[in-house]
Amino acid sequence: MNDTGNAARDGDSINRKNAAAKNGMASETKIILTVVGIAVLAFAIYVWGFTKAGVPGYALWLVGGFIAFFTLLTLKSLLPGQEEKLAQRLADGVGKPAVGTVTEMRRRGSLETTTHRYVYVTLALDMEAEGKVSRVSISAKIEENMLADFASGKQVHLLYDPEDPADAAIDRAKSPVSIE
Repeated sequence: MNDTGNAARDGDSINRKNAAAKNGMASETKIILTVVGIAVLAFAIYVWGFTKAGVPGYALWLVGGFIAFFTLLTLKSLLPGQEEKLAQRLADGVGKPAVGTVTEMRRRGSLETTTHRYVYVTLALDMEAEGKVSRVSISAKIEENMLADFASGKQVHLLYDPEDPADAAIDRAKSPVSIE
């Protein structure tokens, strides 16, 4: 069964790499370019409008500052977090599977989009790997509808780095964090 799981995970890894190769760039790069492109376009429209109306230059700097600030906020919410990047790296073949039992879940904030409502949580888990139980802490973004699957006492599928077992992340293939 372990070989089958690894083969499936390797197949998923190959499919993701092939998809990235076909598209030519990573999804993170596309997000950054899209958001920055929209910000530059918005700023250009304001420059054109302010120049035409004779508005003083300091107002343009003020608008530019607001656009830059909201661009950074938008990028922070759209780009994958540290745990999500670790999960991707471990799913690409580096990680070994484990099971963790949630001992504590702390909410740290939330993010609401037009289609999803996410909650930022810190999970304390007792991870069973290679016959040993160790305590790990994972900070993740989980869709609100899926929170019950991460309540205290629930078992969560994890991936961990065998060289550093403290580097653990949620195995999204077996313990989804959002409804797709």
